[in-house]
Amino acid sequence: MKIKEKIIEEISQNKKLTIVDLRNKLKITKYEKKDFNKNIKQMSEEGTISVDRNGYLKLGSSKMMKGIFSETKYDYGFVKTTDGVEYFIPGNDNNGATDGDEVIISQIERGEGRTVARVVKILNKSDKYVVCHMNIVKNKYQLIPPKDFPYPIMISDFPKGMKLKDGKYKVKLNKFNKKKKFYTGEVAEYVCPNGDIYTDLKTLVSEYDLPLAFPKDVIKYANEVAREDIRLANRVDYRDLFTVTIDGDDAKDFDDAISVVKNSDDSYDLYVHIADVSNYVKDGSPIDIEAKRRYFSIYLPGLTIPMLPEALSNGVCSLNPNEDRYTISAHIKVEKNNLPKLISLDKAMINSDHRLTYNGVNMLFTEGSNDDYDEKTKSFLYDALEVYKILKKQAHERGSINFLSDEPKFILDNSNQVIDVIKNPHIEGESIIEEMMIITNRLVANKYIQMDVPFIYRIHESPSDEKLESMKTLLRPFGISVPDHLSAKTIQEILEAEEKLPSFERINDIILRSMMKAEYSEENVGHFALALENYSHFTSPIRRYPDLFIHRVISQIIKGELGKKNMSYFRENAKNIALNSTMREKKIVELEREADQMKKCEFMKKHLYEEFDGKVSGITEFGIFVKLENTVEGLVCDDEFISSYEFNEKNMTARTLTDNKTYEIGTPVKVKVTNVNLTRLEIDFKLMED
Repeated sequence: MKIKEKIIEEISQNKKLTIVDLRNKLKITKYEKKDFNKNIKQMSEEGTISVDRNGYLKLGSSKMMKGIFSETKYDYGFVKTTDGVEYFIPGNDNNGATDGDEVIISQIERGEGRTVARVVKILNKSDKYVVCHMNIVKNKYQLIPPKDFPYPIMISDFPKGMKLKDGKYKVKLNKFNKKKKFYTGEVAEYVCPNGDIYTDLKTLVSEYDLPLAFPKDVIKYANEVAREDIRLANRVDYRDLFTVTIDGDDAKDFDDAISVVKNSDDSYDLYVHIADVSNYVKDGSPIDIEAKRRYFSIYLPGLTIPMLPEALSNGVCSLNPNEDRYTISAHIKVEKNNLPKLISLDKAMINSDHRLTYNGVNMLFTEGSNDDYDEKTKSFLYDALEVYKILKKQAHERGSINFLSDEPKFILDNSNQVIDVIKNPHIEGESIIEEMMIITNRLVANKYIQMDVPFIYRIHESPSDEKLESMKTLLRPFGISVPDHLSAKTIQEILEAEEKLPSFERINDIILRSMMKAEYSEENVGHFALALENYSHFTSPIRRYPDLFIHRVISQIIKGELGKKNMSYFRENAKNIALNSTMREKKIVELEREADQMKKCEFMKKHLYEEFDGKVSGITEFGIFVKLENTVEGLVCDDEFISSYEFNEKNMTARTLTDNKTYEIGTPVKVKVTNVNLTRLEIDFKLMED
């Protein structure tokens, strides 16, 4: 009898038979063990046999499915299969799978409220990085994985020429040893030394596999480029125009500046000057290759990781005051009763008169004075305010949506530790620049879509049918009827009509969650939220690669150099850059959110057992989320609360049976901070009686 037939016979006669039991029953010698294991593996993959949750062999296959493994900060994970079902994977059944791995799973059982499975095989290993601490003692190293990483890591390789020193290292995981339960890995890069005040943030960036330090050769190249003489040459000279930059207090790179001239007929000439980064970052140069590896600058609490080296981002590309700078400048005619018109778009040179801040400008408008500004600057800013009001009115008339959003602002000490968290106010100084950049991006997109040249657009699609139906269902209890053919104007009208109602935050949240995500695309489909047919990202080439790409296209058109060969080259690259920019942007948004949550947890750890006023921000089957005025959010799910908790999924409300209190999004509550988990980045609240 062949070995496979013997295996089938033994399994059919014994209900509780492990692989070890089977090996013993068949008297497999150590010399036959390899072939025996090979046959077991083949029969399992064929579906002839399988192993249940308790490790017992059975005839026939378990349900085998393919999907992507998603790990959590806990020991367990999830796999969403191609049929759309999500399976729960217990920690001891992940078979060494890490986030993003393509896996084959086998269903174990159907538990209460979830379907349980185990990872049978890893088909494609995604790149996974872990930041480890390394101690160097007498030329020997000791690698210490983070506390929440469940396995030891054995280093198989180091970068050539790397000199080891104490600190944090980014380690790429390779193979998982199933038998001995450890990973082999290779050191990818040095992250930071011990005592670095940004250790927590740099660790997070490395775990997201995003670059930190610039390579030495790129820095050297950037320094050489930055030393080039600045000459007017064939550029339009705007140095006599009164020009300012307006940015946040802590901004270091200034990629946009404005000039405003009021005419005798009450029209305005608006000049929006954007740093001509394409003059310095040539396509295919070492700086360009590195910029394309990054795609965007990253902004974390207290730490900026730029797309370009400092010699460019904070230096020669930045529109610093009282220095000649290269720009691509848009001249726009703004009138009260007509749509803005793009007069010209030129390679230019400016010399900014002042570096202003949002707070300083806002002080002038709210208090009527700012002693730091002379009369010329004040007069200029009031003209800029009038231009903003015209643009804002036109944006409202076409249906541009303004969602309610809470962004945190972190007050940090010299060690980058959080002193306070407050809601970041959206002030008028910031709004002025925002609206001027929107109109510039719009007019630039309008111009080049008519020319049918290779371009990258910033697109925002209308809600999908599925999202639209969900919105209708969730808004129905509020007496809000949503039409089948939805427009931005309709959403704007709904939000404005409900703005003063207690339920407004809930309505705003429902509509916001029903929106699609904005993306980059070489194909233009318009921007739904801004109610625009054409829109691009042109105004931030220091920190966004798609902007730099279209600057190159525009520069060649201005210089008359966009021939058939270059058209073909740019067209081939536009799709790839748009796709990669969208993917990278999503990753950075996730990183920035996690960094914010890390700092919020750091702050709230200092306020354990203190009470705060807040509002219900989310309702789930396992508890309610509460957001404080400072934007910190926590979960109420303690045993006492949950024991009398009743969740209404249809109306997204909850009530407590003991006192018959009803909760919906926006309900005011008082909470006490009961726990802060810095590893899982979770904050627990307890509801306090009114």
